[in-house]
Amino acid sequence: MDLVEKRLGYWPNAVTRAEAARLFAGGMSLARVLARYPDEVVSVRDGATVERGAARRAIWAHYALVQEAVGEPDMDPNDHAAIERLVSESTVPEGCIRYAVAECRTGAHLRQYNIQPPNLDWYRKQAPASWPVDTPDDVERRARERGELYASLCPIHFCPPPCECANE
Repeated sequence: MDLVEKRLGYWPNAVTRAEAARLFAGGMSLARVLARYPDEVVSVRDGATVERGAARRAIWAHYALVQEAVGEPDMDPNDHAAIERLVSESTVPEGCIRYAVAECRTGAHLRQYNIQPPNLDWYRKQAPASWPVDTPDDVERRARERGELYASLCPIHFCPPPCECANE
């Protein structure tokens, strides 16, 4: 499955996805769009039975809507100048949306561009009240990320890498 199909698969109903994408592209907030279509975004991934929390589902909905609005990729993901121009000249105000548009237009993950998407709390606030906020998967993910962070710290001074005190 390619990345475009995967993103569109987060919102499997093509009719409601197209309707919602038109509303979203027309300026309606993600929160209002999701309130209109609370049951359209999947809560499981790749057939897994692990339910996803509100923030993850809002992220998936966001990418599905942007991908629907953008269509097939039309830019080379290796053309850094064109992507940076797209991101910097975009009239869309929110960084996460500019980043998502650039990712959808290239069909690639663009982590090397220094644009900060909103944190999970922003996405949680976009989700309908009916979506579970904290699922076991979210708790496990946070614990894993916290463990990876602690494992990367210097054991002597607890400073993040690269550790300059390693030669002491």
